[in-house]
Amino acid sequence: MPIPFGDDVSAYDIGNGNLAVLKTDMLVDKTDVPPGMSLWQAARKAVVMNISDFAAKGVRPTAILVSLGLPRNLRERVGTAKKNTLMPRSGAKPGDLLAVTGFFGKTSAGLKILLHNLEAPPKIRKTIVDSVLMPYARLKEGLALSRTKAVTASIDSSDGLAWSVHEIAKASNVGFLINTLPIAEDVKTFARLNKLDPTELTLYGGEEYELVLAIKPKLWKKAEKAVKEVGRRLLLIGKATAEKQVLLEAEDKRIIIEPRGYEHFKRAKV
Repeated sequence: MPIPFGDDVSAYDIGNGNLAVLKTDMLVDKTDVPPGMSLWQAARKAVVMNISDFAAKGVRPTAILVSLGLPRNLRERVGTAKKNTLMPRSGAKPGDLLAVTGFFGKTSAGLKILLHNLEAPPKIRKTIVDSVLMPYARLKEGLALSRTKAVTASIDSSDGLAWSVHEIAKASNVGFLINTLPIAEDVKTFARLNKLDPTELTLYGGEEYELVLAIKPKLWKKAEKAVKEVGRRLLLIGKATAEKQVLLEAEDKRIIIEPRGYEHFKRAKV
């Protein structure tokens, strides 16, 4: 198989160096549609959550097959890619740089507002809640990065930052040391007002749909430039290690990052 079982997408060799790339994912009403999300926003999210996985592989989707069921919505996505541009989650090597395409924690905070009506200033509240109701797949970033040949492993962060890093670590047989947490500024404010841990919100949320990437050190500048050219920023947060642990370096000590995140078939404890 061009892509091993367990990666974000499946692929079929159609010859001449091309792959037909397929993705089927499910939007589950009880766990994926929070209070306050309209039917239009839920339908849009069903598309975004699938496109996000294509983005993580550097694949441009070309067709959508929609299958609707009640109370669930099932989506299938089809795209094509060149064999030599596909970005699996299994290629990271010790020394590779760990990067993400955006800041984290807003969706976790947003769910707390929607589910538990926690407090936040109006402007921050809107930004945080919109991150849940109106997510964006990083397709432009994924396609741009796939052309650089700089990415050794890639996954989308729909299951949370911690879980996504663990998935790359497991598939690539490496560990990771995170030394800079990509905490959104609004999340810091929200956490302070509600006496919450911003690190917990950042690591163990989910549904951000940012890309989590391992990048060749010598090609970092090229990758950084590619993302900047599509109007976004690539954030360096750590590096891959030979020790098969996922650790957070904070205040001169190293803390084990647990392999947990957002579970789509269980109401998340947020």
